[in-house]
Amino acid sequence: MNKKIKYTFVIIVIILTPLFYSIIGSFETKLGNKSPISFIATVCKSIDQLPTDFFSEVLGLSKDMPCSVCLMSANKKLSTLPFIQEIKVTRYSPSTLKIDYALRKPFFSVGDYENTLMDTEGYLFPQSPFYTPKKLPVIHLGPDLELSRTMCIDSYVRIITKKIYGIFDKSVKSLVFTNASPRQKGFEELVVILETNKGNIHKLRIPIDDYEQALNDYSRLCEKIEDCDYIIDLRLKNHAYISMDHSFNT
Repeated sequence: MNKKIKYTFVIIVIILTPLFYSIIGSFETKLGNKSPISFIATVCKSIDQLPTDFFSEVLGLSKDMPCSVCLMSANKKLSTLPFIQEIKVTRYSPSTLKIDYALRKPFFSVGDYENTLMDTEGYLFPQSPFYTPKKLPVIHLGPDLELSRTMCIDSYVRIITKKIYGIFDKSVKSLVFTNASPRQKGFEELVVILETNKGNIHKLRIPIDDYEQALNDYSRLCEKIEDCDYIIDLRLKNHAYISMDHSFNT
Protein backbone atom coordinates (compact mmCIF):
# COMPACT_ATOMS: atom_id res chain seq x y z
CA MET A 1 0.00 0.00 0.00
CA ASN A 2 2.84 2.34 0.90
CA LYS A 3 4.52 1.55 -2.41
CA LYS A 4 1.36 2.48 -4.35
CA ILE A 5 1.12 5.80 -2.50
CA LYS A 6 4.79 6.47 -3.17
CA TYR A 7 4.49 5.74 -6.88
CA THR A 8 1.33 7.85 -7.12
CA PHE A 9 3.12 10.75 -5.44
CA VAL A 10 6.06 10.49 -7.89
CA ILE A 11 3.72 10.46 -10.88
CA ILE A 12 1.86 13.52 -9.59
CA VAL A 13 5.16 15.36 -9.09
CA ILE A 14 6.34 14.48 -12.62
CA ILE A 15 3.07 15.72 -14.11
CA LEU A 16 2.83 18.92 -12.08
CA THR A 17 6.49 20.04 -12.27
CA PRO A 18 6.37 21.34 -15.89
CA LEU A 19 3.06 23.04 -15.13
CA PHE A 20 4.59 24.70 -12.03
CA TYR A 21 7.56 26.08 -13.95
CA SER A 22 5.28 27.22 -16.77
CA ILE A 23 3.19 29.22 -14.31
CA ILE A 24 6.29 30.71 -12.68
CA GLY A 25 7.77 31.59 -16.08
CA SER A 26 4.54 33.25 -17.19
CA PHE A 27 4.42 35.21 -13.94
CA GLU A 28 8.02 36.39 -14.38
CA THR A 29 7.30 37.41 -17.99
CA LYS A 30 4.33 39.48 -16.92
CA LEU A 31 6.41 41.17 -14.26
CA GLY A 32 9.22 41.78 -16.77
CA ASN A 33 6.87 43.30 -19.33
CA LYS A 34 5.69 45.78 -16.74
CA SER A 35 9.19 46.68 -15.54
CA PRO A 36 10.38 50.24 -16.32
CA ILE A 37 12.85 50.54 -19.21
CA SER A 38 16.16 52.12 -18.22
CA PHE A 39 18.32 51.13 -21.20
CA ILE A 40 17.96 50.62 -24.98
CA ALA A 41 20.28 48.32 -26.95
CA THR A 42 20.19 48.63 -30.76
CA VAL A 43 21.46 46.35 -33.53
CA CYS A 44 21.41 47.86 -37.03
CA LYS A 45 21.93 45.96 -40.29
CA SER A 46 22.50 49.17 -42.30
CA ILE A 47 25.53 51.40 -42.80
CA ASP A 48 23.59 54.43 -41.62
CA GLN A 49 22.41 54.11 -38.03
CA LEU A 50 19.94 55.96 -35.86
CA PRO A 51 21.00 57.32 -32.46
CA THR A 52 19.57 55.60 -29.41
CA ASP A 53 18.05 58.89 -28.27
CA PHE A 54 15.86 58.85 -31.39
CA PHE A 55 14.16 55.61 -30.31
CA SER A 56 13.80 56.95 -26.75
CA GLU A 57 12.03 60.03 -28.06
CA VAL A 58 9.68 58.13 -30.38
CA LEU A 59 8.74 55.64 -27.65
CA GLY A 60 8.42 58.32 -24.98
CA LEU A 61 11.21 56.93 -22.78
CA SER A 62 13.46 58.88 -20.42
CA LYS A 63 16.42 57.92 -18.23
CA ASP A 64 15.21 60.33 -15.56
CA MET A 65 11.71 58.87 -15.49
CA PRO A 66 11.79 55.20 -16.63
CA CYS A 67 8.47 53.71 -17.67
CA SER A 68 7.16 50.46 -19.08
CA VAL A 69 6.69 49.77 -22.80
CA CYS A 70 4.21 47.56 -24.62
CA LEU A 71 6.30 45.58 -27.13
CA MET A 72 3.43 45.22 -29.59
CA SER A 73 2.77 48.96 -29.60
CA ALA A 74 6.49 49.75 -29.88
CA ASN A 75 6.89 47.46 -32.90
CA LYS A 76 3.83 48.93 -34.59
CA LYS A 77 4.85 52.53 -33.93
CA LEU A 78 8.42 52.15 -35.19
CA SER A 79 7.43 50.08 -38.24
CA THR A 80 5.32 52.99 -39.55
CA LEU A 81 8.38 55.25 -39.91
CA PRO A 82 9.00 55.65 -43.68
CA PHE A 83 12.77 55.01 -43.53
CA ILE A 84 12.46 51.80 -41.48
CA GLN A 85 12.58 48.68 -43.67
CA GLU A 86 12.36 46.10 -40.91
CA ILE A 87 12.29 46.24 -37.12
CA LYS A 88 11.88 43.96 -34.11
CA VAL A 89 11.53 45.21 -30.54
CA THR A 90 12.11 42.72 -27.71
CA ARG A 91 13.18 42.74 -24.06
CA TYR A 92 16.84 41.88 -23.54
CA SER A 93 16.24 42.01 -19.79
CA PRO A 94 13.41 43.38 -17.63
CA SER A 95 14.96 46.87 -17.72
CA THR A 96 16.55 46.77 -21.20
CA LEU A 97 14.82 47.10 -24.55
CA LYS A 98 16.50 45.54 -27.60
CA ILE A 99 15.79 46.98 -31.04
CA ASP A 100 16.94 45.12 -34.17
CA TYR A 101 16.34 47.16 -37.32
CA ALA A 102 17.37 47.95 -40.87
CA LEU A 103 16.96 51.24 -42.74
CA ARG A 104 15.82 51.50 -46.32
CA LYS A 105 18.74 51.75 -48.74
CA PRO A 106 18.49 54.91 -50.88
CA PHE A 107 19.17 54.63 -54.59
CA PHE A 108 17.73 57.92 -55.87
CA SER A 109 17.32 61.48 -54.75
CA VAL A 110 13.82 62.72 -55.64
CA GLY A 111 14.05 65.96 -57.61
CA ASP A 112 10.39 66.86 -57.12
CA TYR A 113 10.81 67.27 -53.35
CA GLU A 114 13.46 68.62 -51.02
CA ASN A 115 15.29 66.26 -48.67
CA THR A 116 13.65 63.15 -50.14
CA LEU A 117 15.19 59.80 -51.11
CA MET A 118 13.80 56.71 -52.82
CA ASP A 119 14.79 53.05 -52.71
CA THR A 120 14.47 50.50 -55.54
CA GLU A 121 11.08 49.40 -54.19
CA GLY A 122 9.69 52.89 -54.78
CA TYR A 123 9.38 54.01 -51.15
CA LEU A 124 10.00 57.71 -50.42
CA PHE A 125 11.57 58.84 -47.17
CA PRO A 126 13.48 61.83 -45.74
CA GLN A 127 17.27 62.05 -45.93
CA SER A 128 18.21 64.46 -43.16
CA PRO A 129 18.78 63.92 -40.28
CA PHE A 130 18.56 60.13 -40.68
CA TYR A 131 21.13 59.56 -43.45
CA THR A 132 24.60 60.92 -44.12
CA PRO A 133 24.95 63.10 -47.28
CA LYS A 134 25.08 60.95 -50.42
CA LYS A 135 25.78 61.49 -54.10
CA LEU A 136 22.86 59.74 -55.80
CA PRO A 137 21.22 59.81 -59.22
CA VAL A 138 18.17 62.08 -59.39
CA ILE A 139 14.68 60.92 -60.31
CA HIS A 140 11.92 63.34 -61.35
CA LEU A 141 8.47 61.79 -61.04
CA GLY A 142 6.46 64.61 -62.59
CA PRO A 143 3.77 66.98 -61.30
CA ASP A 144 1.01 64.35 -61.25
CA LEU A 145 2.79 62.01 -58.88
CA GLU A 146 0.44 59.66 -56.99
CA LEU A 147 1.52 57.97 -53.78
CA SER A 148 -0.03 55.20 -51.75
CA ARG A 149 -0.62 55.53 -48.02
CA THR A 150 2.82 54.03 -47.44
CA MET A 151 4.52 56.79 -49.48
CA CYS A 152 5.26 54.39 -52.33
CA ILE A 153 5.16 55.30 -56.02
CA ASP A 154 3.02 53.52 -58.60
CA SER A 155 4.05 49.90 -59.20
CA TYR A 156 4.48 50.44 -62.96
CA VAL A 157 6.96 53.27 -62.40
CA ARG A 158 8.70 51.16 -59.76
CA ILE A 159 9.21 48.27 -62.18
CA ILE A 160 10.66 50.53 -64.88
CA THR A 161 12.98 52.31 -62.44
CA LYS A 162 14.27 49.05 -60.99
CA LYS A 163 14.83 47.59 -64.46
CA ILE A 164 16.84 50.59 -65.69
CA TYR A 165 18.94 50.74 -62.54
CA GLY A 166 19.57 47.00 -62.80
CA ILE A 167 20.91 47.40 -66.34
CA PHE A 168 23.00 50.58 -66.03
CA ASP A 169 23.69 50.71 -62.28
CA LYS A 170 26.04 53.60 -61.41
CA SER A 171 25.95 54.96 -64.98
CA VAL A 172 22.47 56.37 -64.27
CA LYS A 173 22.64 60.10 -63.54
CA SER A 174 19.00 61.04 -63.83
CA LEU A 175 15.55 59.66 -64.69
CA VAL A 176 12.80 62.05 -65.74
CA PHE A 177 9.22 60.81 -66.06
CA THR A 178 6.87 63.14 -67.90
CA ASN A 179 4.12 61.84 -65.59
CA ALA A 180 4.50 59.27 -62.82
CA SER A 181 0.83 58.29 -62.88
CA PRO A 182 -0.08 55.92 -65.77
CA ARG A 183 -3.75 56.62 -65.12
CA GLN A 184 -3.23 60.16 -66.39
CA LYS A 185 -2.81 61.16 -70.03
CA GLY A 186 0.66 62.18 -71.09
CA PHE A 187 2.52 59.30 -69.46
CA GLU A 188 4.43 58.63 -72.64
CA GLU A 189 8.09 59.46 -72.30
CA LEU A 190 11.02 58.78 -70.01
CA VAL A 191 14.31 60.64 -70.26
CA VAL A 192 17.30 58.64 -69.05
CA ILE A 193 20.61 60.46 -68.57
CA LEU A 194 23.64 58.17 -68.47
CA GLU A 195 27.34 58.81 -67.98
CA THR A 196 29.57 56.51 -70.04
CA ASN A 197 32.85 54.97 -68.90
CA LYS A 198 34.70 57.82 -70.66
CA GLY A 199 32.69 60.47 -68.83
CA ASN A 200 30.43 61.46 -71.72
CA ILE A 201 26.69 61.99 -71.35
CA HIS A 202 23.97 60.14 -73.26
CA LYS A 203 20.49 61.59 -72.92
CA LEU A 204 17.95 58.95 -73.99
CA ARG A 205 14.33 59.67 -74.88
CA ILE A 206 12.40 56.45 -74.36
CA PRO A 207 8.73 55.51 -74.85
CA ILE A 208 7.16 54.24 -71.65
CA ASP A 209 4.98 51.63 -73.34
CA ASP A 210 7.97 50.00 -75.09
CA TYR A 211 10.91 50.91 -72.87
CA GLU A 212 12.52 47.44 -72.95
CA GLN A 213 12.74 47.48 -76.75
CA ALA A 214 14.23 50.99 -76.64
CA LEU A 215 16.87 49.89 -74.13
CA ASN A 216 17.80 46.95 -76.36
CA ASP A 217 18.08 49.29 -79.34
CA TYR A 218 20.37 51.57 -77.32
CA SER A 219 22.63 48.67 -76.31
CA ARG A 220 23.10 47.68 -79.95
CA LEU A 221 23.64 51.30 -80.95
CA CYS A 222 26.47 51.81 -78.43
CA GLU A 223 28.54 49.25 -80.33
CA LYS A 224 28.43 51.41 -83.48
CA ILE A 225 28.77 55.04 -82.39
CA GLU A 226 31.67 57.05 -81.02
CA ASP A 227 31.55 57.98 -77.36
CA CYS A 228 30.45 61.63 -77.30
CA ASP A 229 27.70 63.68 -75.68
CA TYR A 230 24.51 62.67 -77.47
CA ILE A 231 20.76 63.12 -77.37
CA ILE A 232 19.34 59.81 -78.60
CA ASP A 233 15.64 59.62 -79.43
CA LEU A 234 14.48 56.00 -79.27
CA ARG A 235 10.74 56.57 -79.25
CA LEU A 236 10.29 55.01 -82.69
CA LYS A 237 10.80 51.24 -82.67
CA ASN A 238 14.04 50.03 -84.31
CA HIS A 239 15.05 53.64 -85.04
CA ALA A 240 17.37 56.08 -83.30
CA TYR A 241 17.64 59.79 -83.99
CA ILE A 242 21.00 61.04 -82.74
CA SER A 243 22.13 64.61 -82.25
CA MET A 244 25.16 66.12 -80.54
CA ASP A 245 24.35 67.61 -77.16
CA HIS A 246 26.40 70.72 -76.40
CA SER A 247 24.49 71.58 -73.24
CA PHE A 248 26.91 69.50 -71.17
CA ASN A 249 29.99 71.33 -72.43
CA THR A 250 31.40 73.91 -70.01
